[in-house]
Amino acid sequence: MNATTQTGDTAGAPGAERNLASSTLWYRYWLFGWIFEDCNRGNLFENAAALARNRQRAALLPVYIRRYATTSALSLSLATLIGDSAPLSLQLIAISPLLVCVPLLVISLSIWIALLMPPV
Repeated sequence: MNATTQTGDTAGAPGAERNLASSTLWYRYWLFGWIFEDCNRGNLFENAAALARNRQRAALLPVYIRRYATTSALSLSLATLIGDSAPLSLQLIAISPLLVCVPLLVISLSIWIALLMPPV
C-alpha cells in the first residue's frame, strides 16, 4: 500500500512527487529522526555544516512536540474518564500512548532547546 505525496513537478527535484510506503509515512509523522543529519561524520567543516542545517531544521520540532503533547493529553483524559471502573486491559490500552509520548516529548523538547541555544 503506497501513498503519494504531491509537492511538485519533476522527479528528483526538491519538490518532486514521491511514492512513500505507509510505514514510512507513519514513521515520518511520529518520529523526527529522519529530519536531522549526523554531526559526528566527516571533517570539522562537514560537522559544522551539518550542525548548521540541524539548527535550521529545528524549526520543525514544535510540530512533533504538539503531536506528542496532544496525544498525551488525550490519553490521560481517556484514562481519567475510564477510571477504575473499567477492566485492567482497557485501562492499559488507554494509558499506553501516554507512556510512549511523554518520553518522546521530553526528548524532543530537550533537542529543540539544545539546537536553539547559540553556539559556544
